Amino acid sequence: MKKKQFHKIFSTIIAFAMVFAPMTMSASDSPNVFKQNGTTESVMQAKAVVAQQQNIDTNISILEIERIWNIGFDFSDETSYEPVSHYQLTETDLSFNGDGVKDMGRLEFSLNANVATNYIELWDIMNPDSGLYGDGSIGYLHFGDSLPAGSYYVEIDGEYAPWGSSDVEQIPDGIYTVDFTALNLEEGPDVLEYWGGPLFVKSVPAVIQAEETHVVADSTYELSGQVVDMYIEWQQELAKYGLGYDLNTKLATTFEAKDAAGNVVSSGPINLAQDGSFTVEVTGLEYGDNTVTIFVSDAAGNEAEATFNVHYEAPKLVLGLFVSPENLSLLVGESKQLQVSASEINEDENNPVEGNEAKIKIIDVTEVAAYTGYDEKNITVDKGNVTAKAAGTTTITISYGDHEPITVNVTVKNPVQEDPGNSGGGGGGYIPSTPSTPAPTSPPPQTSPPPDPVKPDSTNPDPVKPVTFTDVSNHWAELYIQKALQMGIFKGYQEGTFKPNHELTRAQAVSLIVRTLGLETDEAAPFDDIDKYDEETQAEIAAAYKYGIIKGNNGSFNPADKVTRAQIALMIARAYEYKIGETYKRTATAPFSDYGNYNEEAIHAISMLYELDIISGYEGKFMPQNPTTRAQAAKMFVNFAELLQ
Repeated sequence: MKKKQFHKIFSTIIAFAMVFAPMTMSASDSPNVFKQNGTTESVMQAKAVVAQQQNIDTNISILEIERIWNIGFDFSDETSYEPVSHYQLTETDLSFNGDGVKDMGRLEFSLNANVATNYIELWDIMNPDSGLYGDGSIGYLHFGDSLPAGSYYVEIDGEYAPWGSSDVEQIPDGIYTVDFTALNLEEGPDVLEYWGGPLFVKSVPAVIQAEETHVVADSTYELSGQVVDMYIEWQQELAKYGLGYDLNTKLATTFEAKDAAGNVVSSGPINLAQDGSFTVEVTGLEYGDNTVTIFVSDAAGNEAEATFNVHYEAPKLVLGLFVSPENLSLLVGESKQLQVSASEINEDENNPVEGNEAKIKIIDVTEVAAYTGYDEKNITVDKGNVTAKAAGTTTITISYGDHEPITVNVTVKNPVQEDPGNSGGGGGGYIPSTPSTPAPTSPPPQTSPPPDPVKPDSTNPDPVKPVTFTDVSNHWAELYIQKALQMGIFKGYQEGTFKPNHELTRAQAVSLIVRTLGLETDEAAPFDDIDKYDEETQAEIAAAYKYGIIKGNNGSFNPADKVTRAQIALMIARAYEYKIGETYKRTATAPFSDYGNYNEEAIHAISMLYELDIISGYEGKFMPQNPTTRAQAAKMFVNFAELLQ
């Protein structure tokens, strides 16, 4: 049978007191907070008899006691005397499963008094009436007849001697205090009692529960589940003694989402509720089968993981005509302009598609569409401009090419004499002035530059809502995306999505700016890393360089790098100053808290765009180092294009 031993500490008390953070220590005048009563001499004697009768060497823990030195102590100074001046556990969480992680801890103590009968017990917090004596003590790590003053440690490697047993056993999973009890031979209390803990012993990993398969209709999905673990039950028990803990300090939980090809699309930490439940937002899901793996690593070194299937169903691709507004209300004599758009697949062979991306283009067909079916007594229609002639209702049928025709309902009323002319005019669409910009995520980026943007229509029509895009509904940038599509700044994907959280590259950002301003040059850019791009993209980069919109770095442009929010702010600011022909004189500095370390040009650019309402930030921050998403770029370029009108 293996016999435990006290070991000499090869350093001074002061040295290891500095190295190891002490656990809870209690003296006889401050008893174990978990226990109702202290230990009496009679109880100690009874336990000593049992230990001596057990078929275990009574020196199980002290077969070879080693001490640093005998400590001489001046007992005349009662204020400085403490029978045990140092008592601590070096580990709070252990697992005795043989995996080599958190498999051993140590109890260290400095004994300043000579003692007679002494033992170190494990007291079961969860079962205070357990053990041979019904006092919660399940057994001992050490028992001895005497112990002289000195500094000691004892290894806690998973074995203990249960009271009344004939052999050592493995410490069961649970939470314990490690109690030292001894008959004092010096001045002070007759019985010395010290304890350390709580000590968590846990050799079983967590269980992670969730639905095995999830079918979703969006690239972002909130996956909910439950972690089942002993740390949850223990936290609830310790809270009764004011020693509760945040579950997340014991269970570190993370997730990793992958697409069908095994590419990681998102990952991050999970914050567990105190009952172990969780909800995690998984982003960047690709069409088809994805997997989400939940990982739980506990404080005792146990690891658990579980993988769940998330199937993202691709929406059906819908192409068609769109009109704004869909219903008209006019006064006699009033005119309003309809805006008609058609969505079609972009089949331009000169604009190759990368990454299986097939683009949808939105074209303005207002002037070429056919307008029929309406009552000419009530209205006239000329290239989408509707003029009211007489009160009544009628319906306009709009057709173009092979698209399914659409209709607009028109109501004409006589003017109200008390308030003549107060309902005229065809205003522009509403776009919120301060949409909150979410923290960018990192789904697979668009790798080819966007198509040629066009200048917005001078009539500033209402945004056309392209119902083909299934992933922008209720998105913070939905109205900006709609307007960007109408202006031709961006296009969509073949499967009917816009992918607002995909990130732009530096080359794509340059393409947007150059095409918006219509910049051209015959000169080549002095960059050594753009030769693999098509001639059009190289020409755009060259134009941006010629007109001072980009500068590059040591002869390189890094076109494939993600363009940060600070970089795109610089590009837009330089483009605007080129357009107005002078340096913009801002009146203030933008109230963002996270860009003060940037150079003066960057601070000027960000402040300028903020002052011109091109950017707004998020919760007092601009997040200059974050990549720029398609949604964020849609907002910036819509605002930029409208500013240039």
